[in-house]
Amino acid sequence: MIKKEEDHSRGGWSQFVSWALFFVVGLIFSILVSFALSYTWYGSTRISMELYTVGYIRVSQVVGTLIMFLAPAFLHIHLNHGNVVGYLKLKEKTSWQYIIIATLMIIAIQPLVSMLGHYNQNIQLPEALLSWEEFFKSSTESTNKILQLFFSDKSILGLIINIVIVAGLAAFAEEIFFRGCLQPIIQRITKNIHLAVWITAIIFSAIHFDFYGFVPRILLGAVLGYFFVYTNNLWVPILVHFLNNTMAVILEYVPVENGSILDNFDPEKDFVYVIGSVIITSFLFILLIRKDAQNKYEKV
Repeated sequence: MIKKEEDHSRGGWSQFVSWALFFVVGLIFSILVSFALSYTWYGSTRISMELYTVGYIRVSQVVGTLIMFLAPAFLHIHLNHGNVVGYLKLKEKTSWQYIIIATLMIIAIQPLVSMLGHYNQNIQLPEALLSWEEFFKSSTESTNKILQLFFSDKSILGLIINIVIVAGLAAFAEEIFFRGCLQPIIQRITKNIHLAVWITAIIFSAIHFDFYGFVPRILLGAVLGYFFVYTNNLWVPILVHFLNNTMAVILEYVPVENGSILDNFDPEKDFVYVIGSVIITSFLFILLIRKDAQNKYEKV
């Protein structure tokens, strides 16, 4: 389990404000840098998405991730706690059994995540919120166009680069920012581990600004949060996040008739996989809890 923080210099709400402030500043800087990058690359800050290149998208993604997530996280921890590595629990030892359970669980949970994603994508808002629905659809279309550019490079080198950026860098930066920074803050405010995990997962999903992927991303965020709780080592959720994103990237390269394998998931035809996913994931989660209880008992 996550040990209680020894730093009592600032309260939970004060740290949350600090975290949020660094995020907003990082977001503003990332927007400004994106304008500068666009001007340097194309000679203009206003450029049609149809003219974007794979190289530009990759560079802007790397820069945005570093400025919006990684830099604010390190600044927040350094100013509030000092010891970045120690606070993030990057040197804590963990059992190889946790890694096996984590790997199996992120594979087993995919059909359940796909089912939630399918129904989330088919949500229709009330007529009074029609303008919001149009905004969400427009935002999703823009995101999909960017992803199509990412995956338009079908070479082996292109696949490796996309895994490094979409899976490796994103997993590392986002886990430090959300599970490493935010989750302990929320736990300090609520005094409840489970509330901390789920509130962090909701914020994690909301900040991705993807309404039609909001629900499945909450589930994945909660899974990552519980791995941090029960392993007491941030490298485990980083690994799980990396594996999840890597699977998504690789599946985009698997040729199918309509889109990708992820686009062709049918919860009615594939319902047996969903049932199996729920059963296996639940079993592995129980195993994770029992493993944690056993470790605590052995330390007594």
